[in-house]
Amino acid sequence: MAPVSASAPTLAPLPARFARLVKVEHTVFALPFAFVGAFLAVGGTPSAHDLLWITLAMVGARSLAMALNRLIDAGIDARNPRTAGRELPSGQLTIAQVTVFCAASLALFLVAVWQLAPLTHVLWPIPVAGFVVYPYLKRWTWLCHLWLGAVDGLAPVGAWVAITNHLPWQAWLLGAAVALWVAGFGDDRLPRRRRPRSAGRRPLLARCRRGRGVAGVRALARPPRRPPPSRRRVLHDERRDQRRVRRVRGRRRGHLMIVARQLGKRFGEKRVLRGIELDLPHGGFAVVTGPNGSGKTTLLRLCAGLALPSEGELTVAVQRAQIGYLGHEPLVYRELTALENLDLYGRLYKVPERRERIGMLLERFGLWEVRHERVVSYSRGMTQRLALCRVLLHEPQLLVLDEPYSALDEQGAELLDGQLEELRAERTFLVSTHDPVRLEPLATGRLALAA
Repeated sequence: MAPVSASAPTLAPLPARFARLVKVEHTVFALPFAFVGAFLAVGGTPSAHDLLWITLAMVGARSLAMALNRLIDAGIDARNPRTAGRELPSGQLTIAQVTVFCAASLALFLVAVWQLAPLTHVLWPIPVAGFVVYPYLKRWTWLCHLWLGAVDGLAPVGAWVAITNHLPWQAWLLGAAVALWVAGFGDDRLPRRRRPRSAGRRPLLARCRRGRGVAGVRALARPPRRPPPSRRRVLHDERRDQRRVRRVRGRRRGHLMIVARQLGKRFGEKRVLRGIELDLPHGGFAVVTGPNGSGKTTLLRLCAGLALPSEGELTVAVQRAQIGYLGHEPLVYRELTALENLDLYGRLYKVPERRERIGMLLERFGLWEVRHERVVSYSRGMTQRLALCRVLLHEPQLLVLDEPYSALDEQGAELLDGQLEELRAERTFLVSTHDPVRLEPLATGRLALAA
């Protein structure tokens, strides 16, 4: 049998790559905006001279806008699997090539402008400034849609000025109509509705922070007074363990991320953990194993700051906001969509560039196509994938994962394998599992709990 050889894919011709970069079809879509302004300005058909130079000005301006957008967003596009195949991140075009293309587009725009009415010679910097601001504005606020609409609304206004050399109210009215229409397109990646917040209130995390960084996990320094008796006497005996709460320390201890000394946990008279010793260094990957009921989940909740130890000492070297916890429950709102859930968590944690981060995670875990569906319609495996997106969204330093492979099919498990391998050198992991063999290549330590 003859050997099969694979050849590297050939690149498209350079003009075709630039055409894809600037989305020529979008330029064709925008041309009628300017033509409508030109035809209404003269109340008939403009001269061929005016139409030609208005068309060239639109092509130059639109090409400049798209090329600047791709150039400024190149770093973000490279980190997002959904956009990593674009011309700049994939290496089909270089930064230098796109920069020269931007200069050529600007030159074409200016040459065309100087063939039109004198007032355009003064106003041309306005749309160029809009092109530069938009890529940065869309990283911070949904108002970028209005900005984009306003920039596109300049097309009929500019064409009107290019022919008549003045700006009547009709031109502004036409431009406003185009601006509001384009702004209404929005962005289908994230929900556009947001609940208004009163001017005098700050977000919860901001109130806790008060300029000193995110509030850490705190425990009582001395045993509290006996809790008041329950009116219905339900589980009252189980609350006695609160008198034996031990301190959870939050300061660093050398190179160790988690230090546990004689750690124990009781629920009333039932002892779940006793004498746990654990040293997890920064960048380590500890695997916790044991039969059902051995206390794996309890240990992980202690390390995540969701429960307090009854005895011993536990030191965690990061603040709670730098911990990503995956429990048995996905901790997502079932009546919200995947996008709405992740957007909520992204705003709570103040994730920078959260739109790109959310899109990347949904694409990576195979949920992009169902991003607008409510979680209540998801299968258990899809919900687990969304929970993993939630855990990784704010890029925590310590990942505490309780049975992360639960309910995942083989494809989902392989996706999680790849994600753990990618983050292995940058994060610290504490993972409980009933399948330690799967995690053995990544593990730096193992803690086996007895029943």
